[in-house]
Amino acid sequence: MPRAPDDEPARPHEGATPPVRSVPGLAAAMAVAMGAGPLIVYSISTLSPVLVRDLGLSSTQYGALATINFAAAALASRQAGRIVDTTGVRVIMWWLILGAAGAVLAAAAAPGYAVLLMAVTASGILTALSNPVTNRLAAHRIPLPHRGMVMGVKQSGVQMSQAAAGLALPALAVLAGWRGAFAVIAGGCLLIGVLLVARYVPHEAPAARLPKSAGTHVPAPVWWLTAFLFLTGAALQGVNFYLPLYGYQQLGLPLGTAGLLAAVVGTVGVIARIGWGALSSRLSGTTALVIVSLGGAVSMSLILLAQHIHPGLVWAGAILLGATGISANVVVMVDVLRVVGPEAVGRASGLVALGMYLGFAMGPVSVGAIVDALGSYTWAWAALVALYVLAAATAGGRARSARAA
Repeated sequence: MPRAPDDEPARPHEGATPPVRSVPGLAAAMAVAMGAGPLIVYSISTLSPVLVRDLGLSSTQYGALATINFAAAALASRQAGRIVDTTGVRVIMWWLILGAAGAVLAAAAAPGYAVLLMAVTASGILTALSNPVTNRLAAHRIPLPHRGMVMGVKQSGVQMSQAAAGLALPALAVLAGWRGAFAVIAGGCLLIGVLLVARYVPHEAPAARLPKSAGTHVPAPVWWLTAFLFLTGAALQGVNFYLPLYGYQQLGLPLGTAGLLAAVVGTVGVIARIGWGALSSRLSGTTALVIVSLGGAVSMSLILLAQHIHPGLVWAGAILLGATGISANVVVMVDVLRVVGPEAVGRASGLVALGMYLGFAMGPVSVGAIVDALGSYTWAWAALVALYVLAAATAGGRARSARAA
């Protein structure tokens, strides 16, 4: 199978794509599908000061909510890729929207910690479907000239979810409490998702069912990309999940202002992911991977220094994180379309998503454990700086494997 050399711009696999009602409409539906699954995590993170106080959670217990969510996604990822390759995409998109909104509603009604754990677990399993199904739609339905930009738009759906939670939930919580705020944002997700999927996601016959042995070979660059997403995923969710709480506890920010830290990361990340989607189609895989990972390292350094030099540095770190580190996912997903054919996109996406979700699972609980053990965020943030630096080194392995292929 032909592959673009690492020192050339990405060339997504060519081929005729069936017509769609609207490329922007389908891109919007894909973005909502990407953002629906993690909405529960961003909702919990944004209102973390209230939840931690009301439920009496330790930092480790709080971090376990995200860890269990992403661990469930990791465990489901490989099978999710195979399901997507052999199931109609419209059906899977309905599962995602309805199930994710239902999980947030369950969290809103949760009488205690145990039900919250069940809700984040269910949402994690559904989230595992998001990258494979939207990547399959991109490979099969988006014309080649639009593919890079659409990949950026659909990956930005995660940050749209983060921004929506950060902007809306603090005000809603003042008016209706955290449970009411959760219910409102779940209803919004459900309404928007249903309208977009019903109108823009095409009916598509499932692919021929493949034997279990089919497609087991994975190109070497995909394994390196999996490792890269593991490292950047751990760093990203480690800071994402704790940033509002850090601002509230360590920097003395008011609840609403601390929640805006998540909104800043998410809002900048929406724009950045769209831009990186277009730019990654023109850059070598290694160049894009190194930029986003080293940008993440610098942003984490600024967040770390905010508690020692000046609290204002946390905003600079949040902006830079949104502009660079948060876009590792879109850069990798564009690269996946570069190195595998459309018939294997689901399985390859499932593999790299496995690495990402394992990282997502490790990051929050590790940060929580370090904070509980040492009583400070300093060493937790320093560990995340190191993860981003290691990820930049891993990008070199991806380049060597591409040259050897």
